[in-house]
Amino acid sequence: MRLVDRCIDAAAHSAATVEVWRRQRRSMERLPAQLADALLQRLAARRLLFPSLLEVFQRSVEEVDLSGFVAVDAEWLAYLGSFRYLRVLKLADCKNVTNHAVWALSEHLDIWGSKTTNEGASVFKAFTRLRFLNLSRTSVTRLALPLAMQNLNMSNCTIHSICDEDSEFPIPLETFIASAASFGNIDEILSSIQGSSLLYLDLRACSLSNLSFIENMKNLVHVDLSSSGITDDTIEHVAKIGANLKYLSLKDTWITSQALFILAGTVPNLVSLSLAGTKIDDSALSYLSMMLLLRTLDLRITWFAHTDETVDKILSMSELENIKYLESLNLEGVPLLAEVIPPLASITTLKFLYLRSDFLSDPGLHALSAASNLERNANHIGTSQARKVNVANSLAGPSRLDFSIVESNLLPDLTDERIKYTKEELLELQHLVESNLAMHAVQLPP
Repeated sequence: MRLVDRCIDAAAHSAATVEVWRRQRRSMERLPAQLADALLQRLAARRLLFPSLLEVFQRSVEEVDLSGFVAVDAEWLAYLGSFRYLRVLKLADCKNVTNHAVWALSEHLDIWGSKTTNEGASVFKAFTRLRFLNLSRTSVTRLALPLAMQNLNMSNCTIHSICDEDSEFPIPLETFIASAASFGNIDEILSSIQGSSLLYLDLRACSLSNLSFIENMKNLVHVDLSSSGITDDTIEHVAKIGANLKYLSLKDTWITSQALFILAGTVPNLVSLSLAGTKIDDSALSYLSMMLLLRTLDLRITWFAHTDETVDKILSMSELENIKYLESLNLEGVPLLAEVIPPLASITTLKFLYLRSDFLSDPGLHALSAASNLERNANHIGTSQARKVNVANSLAGPSRLDFSIVESNLLPDLTDERIKYTKEELLELQHLVESNLAMHAVQLPP
């Protein structure tokens, strides 16, 4: 333990220890902010912090996290209000923080899960330095935000307004998180955000029938529309702001391969794309191959590989080789046949490949074992695949495949298949099984 840590630990040892040094006010005022922050948090963790003790820290502390402290109420905030250099205050899930307890305190205010309502939120406009505000899971529906606001989280809220009706200037938000939120007039609400300033937009699990509001947000880098119910008809609005997009999630929406046709060529800087749980099929691969900077691609539980002809599947899979920087590919829940696996092993940049399918066979796994570029392969497979996983491991040699076995009833299949191997292979297989079981802590049923 470092000397500094020992000193802090000693100072927060007990209530008696605290009483000894709390009267040394001048010494505490000279305490560097980093040490003062650490001491206050240690006192809070040990339940040695109380309102009047906060006065000792008013000229030194910059960050305070009292999340989940039921005792925090208006008295606590009265003392915190005198903190001269307070920048960050977290009061998440403090049930006794009410409307009258909140006023201009810091640049960072985290009060998610509190009982704050519109009445308390009406004072936020006076928080002239406020940059970050988290109101997730509160009853706030209307806001009057200061123009300095940059980051707003209203997840799981009902939102009717985020600025004054008489305001002449849009709010220069950089981040707006509203996952699982309900909106009044979403076009009107989001039009109060300065479109050119917004970089991060999270509308997961929101009911969206129209995305026209997004067209003014030309500088968006991160967009999450997963579980939002959008369809191919609305994806054209995303295409119009695709120039700067790097992260896009369309997971669990109603889009098909037609949406990828619309996006192709409009998202030149995209590095991460999630299409898990959508209705895309093999035809989407030719469009995905046009997204040349993709590094992470999530195709879990899609209609991918549902073409009728095996030759078509092999050819379409080879399209992924055109994505020169692809490092992570998730195909869990996709019914891949052995014939379409070899093209995956040819993607030289691929480091992480996720497969989970009862359709995997020896030839497919053998092909993967030759892909020495793979650093980790989390292959969660069915019972019938246990033998194949271990054989692929034994053939892999110096490559770094790592197949994770998660089923609990694997051993019977290993025994049933012994006839297919020579004595030497069985000896090696036995060793691999023992090491895999030890490594992954497989629990056998009683």
